[in-house]
Amino acid sequence: MTLNHHEYIVWAVKLWLKTLFTASYDCSVAYTTFDTNQDQDEESMQFAVKESNLIRGPEAWVDAMAVDSSGRYMATHNDETFELEIWDLQLRSTHEQNLKLVGHTDEVHTVKFSLCQGLIASGGADKTVRLWNSLDGNCLKILSGTEGNVWAIDLDRHRIVAGGRHGEIRIWSNDINPIGEDNKSDQNCDFVRSLWLHTRSTAVGLIKLEPGILISTDGLGTILISDFWNFVNHKCGCENVQ
Repeated sequence: MTLNHHEYIVWAVKLWLKTLFTASYDCSVAYTTFDTNQDQDEESMQFAVKESNLIRGPEAWVDAMAVDSSGRYMATHNDETFELEIWDLQLRSTHEQNLKLVGHTDEVHTVKFSLCQGLIASGGADKTVRLWNSLDGNCLKILSGTEGNVWAIDLDRHRIVAGGRHGEIRIWSNDINPIGEDNKSDQNCDFVRSLWLHTRSTAVGLIKLEPGILISTDGLGTILISDFWNFVNHKCGCENVQ
């Protein structure tokens, strides 16, 4: 199947269940929901477009995009203002942004939702990771110290990790209380350590936190699965297990 709903280069693509999210240099964002024909076997299964929606609204082309785990909220990055725009896709009649996250001073490369904690995390070319309140868009924390651009981030209830230039993976403790739970003004995200699992000649492109496991990839095609719990490598606290 070929979809022709954009007029120029498609830069960002996300797939969630039966919905395809795309963002383009033509300053539009689209999400397309598919139906599968269950009457055919897997080899010949056909896909039909159930619904296609095109949102025109970003003031400049989008080069970062994320979708939350429910598929309801979408984040796009405005390359001209460096703002993040949060869309509620259930408001289909208006397609207005719920929030604008203002604060990055350069291009945003990666966005991650953690709505169970009431957080949105973002990172980019200003060498920072920023944590935002998903309810009101306020910036809660600015995490700095990376050597270069931040290309990938992930977080859970215990850690925030960022991957970027020179093979660096930087880790902070996640001490932000879930939004609505007795938030304190002295909440902090203490820097824990930098890991050098990848060669410094490349960048960490994707990163994923699982219980006790860190998965990371780089520009040389390497995929590393590292064990957080086996502290045999005293330099970084992780053991490369695959």
